[in-house]
Amino acid sequence: MTFYYKVFPVNQKYISDGGKRMERVNWTNERTHLPEN
Repeated sequence: MTFYYKVFPVNQKYISDGGKRMERVNWTNERTHLPEN
């Protein structure tokens, strides 16, 4: 859940650009922040 907090600010910036783009970036960030589970 910690990765969510770090991605939150990044998502806000992308939300301004586009909601659909934010989802794609969020997924990529989550995988990068989250360790290989």
